[in-house]
Amino acid sequence: MRSKHAFPAGSKWHTFSSRARLSPEQREREFLIGAPLAMAPAVFAIPVWLILVQAPPFRHALLVADVLYATFAIVLVVGTRKLVRCIRIRDLDLLSAMAFGILLVLCVMFVYACVFLFAVSRGFARL
Repeated sequence: MRSKHAFPAGSKWHTFSSRARLSPEQREREFLIGAPLAMAPAVFAIPVWLILVQAPPFRHALLVADVLYATFAIVLVVGTRKLVRCIRIRDLDLLSAMAFGILLVLCVMFVYACVFLFAVSRGFARL
């Protein structure tokens, strides 16, 4: 009989399988950790760019901005992964709906951020 998980139950990778079913407490924990982690880079990306890149206030501001954006990328991937793990399509509940809503808001925020940064960097003037 074939296992429904990607890895056999005895292997050490069984707990890391993305198909493993999470308990409701684990899903809540994933949501409560993942939502702020996913939203923080989206909220702080434009202010960091305007303060540190547009008009650098100190000598190493561009280096600080590079480090912050690398940190934002890592935090965003971790937070998005946690949000996706707590979504269940078959039995849609409030937690799944809120996680999906946060992912949708995150996508809209990044589209607006990209358009804003393109406009501020005089991208429309080149067209």
